[in-house]
Amino acid sequence: MSTRRVARFHQVKEDVDKVINLLKNANEVERKRIKIVPKKDTNDVKKRIIELEALIADEKKTEGLHRYAKWALEDLQGAMEKLTISDTLQSRDFTNLRHIKSVIDSYAGFISEFHDVLDEYGEDTSITIGEEEVDLKQLWKDIDDLYQSCITSFKK
Repeated sequence: MSTRRVARFHQVKEDVDKVINLLKNANEVERKRIKIVPKKDTNDVKKRIIELEALIADEKKTEGLHRYAKWALEDLQGAMEKLTISDTLQSRDFTNLRHIKSVIDSYAGFISEFHDVLDEYGEDTSITIGEEEVDLKQLWKDIDDLYQSCITSFKK
């Protein structure tokens, strides 16, 4: 095997490992989240954990990355909506605010790791999941923009 081929093989393996590690970290975050979410939401978090474990076991890295990114986007949108309601009502519900803050903070590591993985993809960040065409770079940008908005709103 030529030196170039060996180097490329190791690079591909490292890229797969990076995404699998990102998914494992995401799974750990979800395991922690189950301890702090309201009781009514625990089944949804359990489903996420099971789904992530299956994706990791099957090494479906692209699908796993896409799925968790979509969950991040949904959770951050929910946090932003709750912050807007809390701000409008000038709420002093510190339990709710603490929960919103923990949701926002829980995605900081993922956003950073997701960005690092995208750097490895280079210019071609479009993937197909089922019938859906997804631009991972745009998905990351949407998540990061929303995350930054949540941080700014929370500090108000």
